[in-house]
Amino acid sequence: IMGDKGRRSTDLRRTASAFATSTGLASREGATSSALSRASLDVSQSLTATASSLSLGKQPKSVKEVHYSCFSFLQMEVIEYFIASSGENVLTRIGDLGFQIGGRLAERYSKDCARFRTKLDAIKFICKDFWTEIFKKQIDNLKTNHQGVFRLKDNEFKWLKGLSATTPAKSGSPVTRAQCYTSFACGIIRGALGNLGITQCTVEADTTDLPACLFTIKIQTNPVSAA
Repeated sequence: IMGDKGRRSTDLRRTASAFATSTGLASREGATSSALSRASLDVSQSLTATASSLSLGKQPKSVKEVHYSCFSFLQMEVIEYFIASSGENVLTRIGDLGFQIGGRLAERYSKDCARFRTKLDAIKFICKDFWTEIFKKQIDNLKTNHQGVFRLKDNEFKWLKGLSATTPAKSGSPVTRAQCYTSFACGIIRGALGNLGITQCTVEADTTDLPACLFTIKIQTNPVSAA
């Protein structure tokens, strides 16, 4: 049913590349900002749907591998496009895209959960259920000062495992690429927390010890209602 895995993966990458290129045509041809917004929304919806497919019940392992390959190829091509075309705004644009996706994923993954009564409950959901749905593992370490600052550490962040500290990448340095992937992840976390009612927060990532990644979430201390 699945066919040759290598051929399917190649086809998926070609599809992802063509999709990313098509969204870039609007920018190169001087389209309006509304057209660019629609293109960004299309990318967001495609990445959201593909990421969601990674956790569809009791599927065979081979099917889940194809789903993850599709997501990885599409994500890679989108990030390559942003690196090549966005200039100084690349991290902001990627973070905004992640924000849209994170909100949608949190809505799907939390629909059967009990109400989150505290910020810590929402953060624990991100560390356990939410992270497991996306990366098939929980956050390895969670620390907080109980004053609105939370530090989440993933000892082997999946999106950084393939990056080398010395090998040049196709577009930009490994450091630049790492920043793009972590900006995307930070956006996803912000979007997820926003969907859970925590709208006033910042998320930063520290990648000094690849492939580990430390996410620092700073939430305003004023009371926030959780959805």
